[in-house]
Amino acid sequence: MLATRLEILFKKYITDQINSSELIELQQLVQDKSYENTIDEILDKLYTDSSLRTENDFDQKEIFKEISTRIQSNNFIISSKSKIKKLYQWASAVAAVLVLLMGVYYLFYNSQPRKIVEKQTDFAQKDIKAPETNRATVTMADGTVVYLDSIADGQLATQGNVRLVKLADGKISYEIVDQSLTVASIPQNTVSNPKGSKAINITLSDGSKVWLNAGSSITYPVIFTEAERTVTLKGEGYFEVAHIVDTKGVLQKFVVAANQTQTEVLGTHFNINAYDDEAAVRVTLLEGKVNVLSGVNKMRLAPGQQAKVQGESISLNRNVNIDEVMAWKSGSFYFEKADLGEVVRQLARWYDLDVVFKGNIPKRNFEGEMQKDLSLKQALKILENNQINFKLEGRTIYIMP
Repeated sequence: MLATRLEILFKKYITDQINSSELIELQQLVQDKSYENTIDEILDKLYTDSSLRTENDFDQKEIFKEISTRIQSNNFIISSKSKIKKLYQWASAVAAVLVLLMGVYYLFYNSQPRKIVEKQTDFAQKDIKAPETNRATVTMADGTVVYLDSIADGQLATQGNVRLVKLADGKISYEIVDQSLTVASIPQNTVSNPKGSKAINITLSDGSKVWLNAGSSITYPVIFTEAERTVTLKGEGYFEVAHIVDTKGVLQKFVVAANQTQTEVLGTHFNINAYDDEAAVRVTLLEGKVNVLSGVNKMRLAPGQQAKVQGESISLNRNVNIDEVMAWKSGSFYFEKADLGEVVRQLARWYDLDVVFKGNIPKRNFEGEMQKDLSLKQALKILENNQINFKLEGRTIYIMP
């Protein structure tokens, strides 16, 4: 009976027909060492089953090989259904399977042999909900601060020939009132999006759009009159830059300054991650072309490439995972070989936490995806289920050896 049940579960898993409860059941069964021989026999049988063969037999062979290897090493982790489809498309993705547990997708690769330790997780305090709105502010040139979550939709201010409008969906937009009107000086505004806030979408006066992640800010002129359109970013932002041609027919550059790094574009889509607590600035191009400059060094990117800037050094990643880079904008966490520090920093920005590491940082690599609408306690399962010891006090999380 057990062998039959295992065969049914594996067949459903391979053909992408397994549900969440069956995923958990299968994981529990394959982690039991007493079923090793039975599982080997089932996998051998299923591999020769012509009804399960794909158009690319090599992919199928790699899938079964990976499943078998993981079971033998006691490191079998159930894949989410959406990921199974990708496994049939490219064999190299087999190593990137996900776990489904209480709505959280996660997996881990330990650099050290896994040790089961007594957990010191403290969940006694009140849970923290995921952000439901953005709590961004706009600081005007005169120092006035507008709190967007406590002000009605509609026109917020007029600065020179530009009016600032809050839209019904939480976005803000700068609209030119009179093109013929000239002003003596151009006001600068700053939008700050704090930790624990949903992303905010800003439409600049030239029509360019910016999405600002939690724990980030951007400073810009309310209207662009110079040969170059220049803004300053702290944290992370995604840009869709409008093509602008000046009176001489020349395309006007758009420049983003972030942590001693400049990104020059003429009109394109790109993401910049420039948080102060990250070791490098990362510029990722989705469409068009950009130049990335740091000191005397310069690099031009093509779509799908990422520049990593550390000091004046610029390195190129030709095969960046765009889904991982843009996950924050689509409302999810996405980790690909992320270390514990990176995971905790992202959680801290989203849930407005302070992080304290006590002792050496545990060595773990995380891969997987989970939605950002989870409460903090739900999200912290990614740590709890990987034997990461931590304690939560108020809005401070302590990571312990």
